[in-house]
Amino acid sequence: GPELGQKLMILAEMRTAAGFMAEIRLLPDGWLLIENHCPIFQAASTCQHYCQAELEFLRAVLAEFADVERTDHLLAGARRCAYKISAGKATQTQAV
Repeated sequence: GPELGQKLMILAEMRTAAGFMAEIRLLPDGWLLIENHCPIFQAASTCQHYCQAELEFLRAVLAEFADVERTDHLLAGARRCAYKISAGKATQTQAV
């Protein structure tokens, strides 16, 4: 819902402040968190733990609100990293 959208906007602002040039796009079935720049790319290219930690961080931050799935991965040849965020079951049951 709108609450989750606001949280995602704040998250994108925080990620941008950390150098990720992040943005949120609304999808028909959720949102897309896009990170257009990776300030840790050099480190991540030698140790994939950074990428896994980022995914775990996003899942932990949004755990009670949404499911997070990586859809684009810079290290896999994409031009950016992107995460699809779908309202989780917890959010849907609370709305009832």
